[in-house]
Amino acid sequence: MSSLLTKAITGIGCTVLTLPILAALTIAAALGGLSPNSSAPATPSTHALNDIPPRILALYLRAALTCPGLSWTVLAAIGKTETDHARHPTMISTAGAIGPMQFLSSTFQAYAHPVPPGGRTPPTPWDPIDAVYAAARLLYANGARGGENLQRAIFAYNHSHTYVSQVLATARRYTAITPTPTTHTPGPPSHAPHQPRHTTPALQPPPHRPHHPL
Repeated sequence: MSSLLTKAITGIGCTVLTLPILAALTIAAALGGLSPNSSAPATPSTHALNDIPPRILALYLRAALTCPGLSWTVLAAIGKTETDHARHPTMISTAGAIGPMQFLSSTFQAYAHPVPPGGRTPPTPWDPIDAVYAAARLLYANGARGGENLQRAIFAYNHSHTYVSQVLATARRYTAITPTPTTHTPGPPSHAPHQPRHTTPALQPPPHRPHHPL
C-alpha cells in the first residue's frame, strides 16, 4: 500500500476555482488535527509548510477529520514516504501499486466509497482526493480510530516495521513543537536578619530654667 500523498492531492481537488480559499480555510480551521497517539492539536511545523504543497496539505487536514484520532501528520508522512507528495514521476511501484498514495487496485476498491466531496465518479487511486480519503479509511479501519493502535494501522498500510518507524518519524517532523509553559513555584521565605523597628524617641521635658523675678 503506498502513500497517503495521493489521497491528499485527491482530497484537495474538490473545486478548482476555490482551491486557494479552500486551502487557506482548511489549514486555518483544521490545525487541530491530532498528533500521533495524542489528543493534542498538531500545528504544521515550518518543515511541513516548506515540504508539502499547500493544496495537498489542506487535503490531508480535511481527510484526517473523517477519522477521529488520526492525525493529518500521519497521512502526510505516508504521502511523503510513498511518492513525495505525488512528486514521483510515474507513481507506479514494481509491486503494482499506483497513484499518490500507492494503492493496489483491489485494496483501493475496499476503501473508495463513499466518494468524498470533489472526488471522481467512479473513484480512482490516481485522483488525490479519492486516494487520500481512502487511505484515511484504511487506517481508521485498522487501528487508528480514536488513536487506539496507530502502529498497527500503519503496518496494515505497508507490512514493514521499518516503514512504520519511518512514517512516525516523518509525522513528528511535520508537527510544530509547542514550548511547554513553565510555572513559577515560589520558594521558602528567606530568613533575613532581624532588623529592629525604628521607634520615635519619647519627648523629653524641657530643661528646668530658674525663675527670675522681674
